[in-house]
Amino acid sequence: MNKLKNKSFITKYYLEKNLPPDIDKQIRNVLSRAFPDVKIFQHRRWTNTQPLEKDIWFVTLINSKVIAVTWLHNREISNFKRNLFIGGIGNVCSLPEYRGFGAAKLCMLEAQEYLIESQKFDYGLLFCGPQVSGFYLKLGWIEVNNTFYFTNQNNEKDKDDSCIKMIYPAKMSVSEWRDSDFDINGNEW
Repeated sequence: MNKLKNKSFITKYYLEKNLPPDIDKQIRNVLSRAFPDVKIFQHRRWTNTQPLEKDIWFVTLINSKVIAVTWLHNREISNFKRNLFIGGIGNVCSLPEYRGFGAAKLCMLEAQEYLIESQKFDYGLLFCGPQVSGFYLKLGWIEVNNTFYFTNQNNEKDKDDSCIKMIYPAKMSVSEWRDSDFDINGNEW
């Protein structure tokens, strides 16, 4: 386990299909408090796509209380020449009173370790705003300039130009990444 300032932090992960109801409720609590303007988090855990059965929730706990979360979404993306299996990272956050203690960082480190050790992901992939990109850079994520196409609410292809895109090497190295357009084969996460 990674060492942080507070040694009573522990991390666990849960497959979506095995997520206990009390952990589901606590994850929704963290999301709704971390993102108070996103009303959908008051009712469910995701915004743009449904978690798949193999998706994973990483949680940091203190005294059995979930204080930070990270969602790893399984997705096959394509650039019309090859397909890549990626772990899409989303919903990285912590309860406001635990910010700055490394709780979300611990979730991310565990997710990154899982990306590598599971040997099923080519890369990790995330989309973020400029205000948090430094957090991911410090954890080893690399900014890429690819255009990613997603399926919008009207079931049409749209491109995402509004955010920073980052990858994390898992089975494949950074040098194997290609600067081409990618279809993320579904909604954004």
